[in-house]
Formats: sequence, C-alpha cells, structure tokens
Amino acid sequence: MPPLVLDVRTPEEYAEGHVPGALNIPHTEVAARLD
Repeated sequence: MPPLVLDVRTPEEYAEGHVPGALNIPHTEVAARLD
C-alpha cells in the first residue's frame, strides 16, 4: 500500500501548492471524519 499524505491546511492553502496525491482534510474536520 502506498503511503498516505494528509494535508490538514485549508483548501485555499492546499490549492496554492501541495504534495502530489496528498489528501486535503482541514484540521477542523479531521475528528469528524474519523468516524
């Protein structure tokens, strides 16, 4: 399984540049999405 890069910045920050293949979940949403 390839590594997962989780980018917890805002969507605007993510759009400015990110690691190719990174998954963007803002830090304010991480806990809610773990369920």
